[in-house]
Amino acid sequence: MGAGARGAGSHASAGQASENQNAKSESEGMPAAVSMAIRRARVASRDADAKAHAAESFMNECKATATAKAQEAERCESEKDCAVKEALEKSKEVEDQTRNAKEAAAFASISKAKWTAAEDAKNQHKADHENDVERHNSKKIAVEAAILKLEAELAESEKSRDAAAAKAKESADAAEKSNAAYLDAKESEETSTQALKEANEALDQANLKKEKAIAECVVINDASQAAADAAEEAVAARTSAIEVVNQALNLRDKLWELHDAIKDFYASSSDLVEATHRGDGSCTLSAPACLVSDDGYRAQLHDVLVNFNSLVAVYSNLKELFPEAYEQVKVSEGPVETNAMGQVKLSCDPDMVLEDKAFKTGDWTEFNEKCGDGLWPALGLKKSRFPDQ
Repeated sequence: MGAGARGAGSHASAGQASENQNAKSESEGMPAAVSMAIRRARVASRDADAKAHAAESFMNECKATATAKAQEAERCESEKDCAVKEALEKSKEVEDQTRNAKEAAAFASISKAKWTAAEDAKNQHKADHENDVERHNSKKIAVEAAILKLEAELAESEKSRDAAAAKAKESADAAEKSNAAYLDAKESEETSTQALKEANEALDQANLKKEKAIAECVVINDASQAAADAAEEAVAARTSAIEVVNQALNLRDKLWELHDAIKDFYASSSDLVEATHRGDGSCTLSAPACLVSDDGYRAQLHDVLVNFNSLVAVYSNLKELFPEAYEQVKVSEGPVETNAMGQVKLSCDPDMVLEDKAFKTGDWTEFNEKCGDGLWPALGLKKSRFPDQ
């Protein structure tokens, strides 16, 4: 069977009947169990390869999604930083307005105190003036008869009255100025209070924007992480699929190795029969003796026995690496050995002299030494055993 035939795909479908073909059909060609196992391995490798390609496509899609989500997360982080910065600026503005409002309120309080003091002084001076006027009038009536005598006192009283009036006017002007300053300070306080209110409202809006940006970033970061996790799972799935493909390919190659080992064993057995059947007559010894003689067919027999041991090694290796596949093909061990060794017997005991003797006597020692297991030590070899023997 060529390399092109080995690479062709086929559907695996076989029942119990095809796995247990009779010994006659197996003696005419490759054991059906081995051929069926190879076909199944080819189907498994094909399916596993398809799954690996699908896993790789899914992995690439997940990687693309993860990259997009990561870029979106990066953009969201930038917007969040801007929002946080704006909120900090608004907070500083609120602090400045709060400080200005406190200063204005303090100044208004001081101005109000000054205005109150001025009002009190004005009222006191007004009362003093009124008292002086009252005293002046009393004196004027009391001393009207002695006006000349009291003229100096009257002049002094008028001077005191004028001084008190001037002082009252001065106090009234100061009170009016203090009142104006108080009104200005109160207006400044109201302006600062309004500015503080507006700054607090702006801070609230900035904080809302900041919280919204943070919440959006949390969602986007979660989506980005989910996409990254999906991409990682896709990579793991692809890796697993590739391992399945490699395992299937290794099994396929191992079964073809078994196929070739059986073919080589059969071929060497046939070559031995051909050599003994068409011999040139140079070996004049008995058939068993010619089989192990350098002048006979020792070289051809050596190939048969070595190929048998190689075949057993392949079966053993298959059981160790792929126990399930071995269970499918181990049924071929007996027929393979029986068929090929049957040809060895044809070369060793063509007239069944030794075998008839063994049947009659019940002693198979001589037959086994000359035509069976004894052939291996006769050629300096050790016979290998199938795994379950």
